[in-house]
Amino acid sequence: MNLEKFLSPRILSLSLICILALTLATSFFYQFFFNFTPCFLCTLQRVCFFVLLISLSVKFAKNSKSLFLNIVLISFNFLGIFFSSRQVVLQNKVLSESSSFLCSPNVDTNSNSSSLGDFISQLFSFEGSCTDISSTLFGVSFAAWSLSIFLSSLVFILLIVVKERKN
Repeated sequence: MNLEKFLSPRILSLSLICILALTLATSFFYQFFFNFTPCFLCTLQRVCFFVLLISLSVKFAKNSKSLFLNIVLISFNFLGIFFSSRQVVLQNKVLSESSSFLCSPNVDTNSNSSSLGDFISQLFSFEGSCTDISSTLFGVSFAAWSLSIFLSSLVFILLIVVKERKN
């Protein structure tokens, strides 16, 4: 198989869309079936993944080379890298817990309610602590997984942008 065709912007975009969708699905699966409680940084990372997924899906569907979408993709990747690396640092106790910003604001959610607003509130509840490693996947914390996915995603997006500019 021709490597150049395999690394086309369309194939890279579709691969990244699948990775981002799987990442979000896994995080919600753990939340609802294993009672993983996301912290505030986890929630911010989910928002970054969601924006990346939507932006990349629009880019893919329209076969767009939009500079605006490229800026959004790169910006939210860097935001995700910042949030996930911040959480990895906090989890590894490099900084004291009192120095953590953007961590664990208290939000009351009623899990017994059935309204759409309460469901969305539960999806993005952030009651966990950013410094705790309450769940792992294959022995690696979710924050470390997120960091590696954001870094990989950045490489994919930069490859996509470079290849689009060449064509």
